[in-house]
Amino acid sequence: MIVDSHHHVWRVRDNLWLQGPMVPRIFGPYEAIRRDYLADEFIADATGAGVERSVYVQTNWPLERSLDEVRWVQQVHEESGWPHAIVGAADLFREDAPALFEAQAAASPLMRGIRQQLHWHPNEQYRFASAPDLMGDPVLRRNVARLAEYGWVFELQVFSNQMADAARGEGGTGQHARGDEEERTVERPARGAVFVQRAQGRHAPVVGDVAERVHA
Repeated sequence: MIVDSHHHVWRVRDNLWLQGPMVPRIFGPYEAIRRDYLADEFIADATGAGVERSVYVQTNWPLERSLDEVRWVQQVHEESGWPHAIVGAADLFREDAPALFEAQAAASPLMRGIRQQLHWHPNEQYRFASAPDLMGDPVLRRNVARLAEYGWVFELQVFSNQMADAARGEGGTGQHARGDEEERTVERPARGAVFVQRAQGRHAPVVGDVAERVHA
């Protein structure tokens, strides 16, 4: 079985970053996606490539609407049968984030995890996080640990030169890394990846694990 373990569907009206003037972004020009991309189109694209199951990953709705996003994707699933799992969003720097986890779990049995984007770069065009030293934040680490109570994954997006800090849960720009990594900080950075966050003796599994649990 082929599972698309990270895909998006969206309505422009829910994603402010798709509205307004074009601005430089790490993924380059994005004129082509400044339109609705809904389930019927995705399903045609996916099934045409042999995909049988899929995992929706959050698309940067405003964080205060993270629960609305899960409710909408659950409705999409009820109408179309797709996706088969959801990785949602949450502000993991809020002490009350676990209350949102509860609400998301109640809103959809498809919930499988939370994504956090903390990529930071000296060039503002490539920056998403507000500061380079957020990965050691104790509130973030406590909230990531709480994901294990739900059996959820934690998906972290960082640049490659942040990954060592991410694995330790530390801050910094990653400039301690090898010379080729350090040099990359002044050029366009490579995309990041996922790590296993451990805290208080518990851990949330890496996001790849979600593909094995789309039926759970």
